[in-house]
Amino acid sequence: MRLPLVLDPREIAALGPRLVRLVGGVERLLADARELLARVEHTRAEADDVVDGLRATAARLDTMVTLVEPPVVRLVPSLESLGDQVGPDEVASLVAAVRNLPGLEEATRGEVLPALAGMSGVASDLHDLLLASRELNELLGNVPGMGRAKKKVEEAREEDPS
Repeated sequence: MRLPLVLDPREIAALGPRLVRLVGGVERLLADARELLARVEHTRAEADDVVDGLRATAARLDTMVTLVEPPVVRLVPSLESLGDQVGPDEVASLVAAVRNLPGLEEATRGEVLPALAGMSGVASDLHDLLLASRELNELLGNVPGMGRAKKKVEEAREEDPS
């Protein structure tokens, strides 16, 4: 059996500064590990917040897809047909027409609608003109010799149907 090695007290004293450095290093390592664990916990909490936000977004998207999917599915045949029948020229024309809509709307409000508003009395004026024309026709019918002139006009119309 061997006897345990007995160290010289001077050797033990020489180990003191080294042990102090080692203990200090272990304490720094432990502090770093605690800081790292705190950062990991903070990151985990932020990740949980992101996941919760994604769950809410996924729920909203699910609702939107549920609402939009049936009409879109019904539109697919029409869209396919439209895609088959409409070419780039038609699309360009449609885009140009849409771009011209503001000017058309402005012209309609500025010129067409005021002109139509000014025509509000035209119908009654035309009615009065028609009545005057009928009265004039009756008066002319009573003028001597107008019957023959009227007959000639009617014959001329029958000969020239244009």
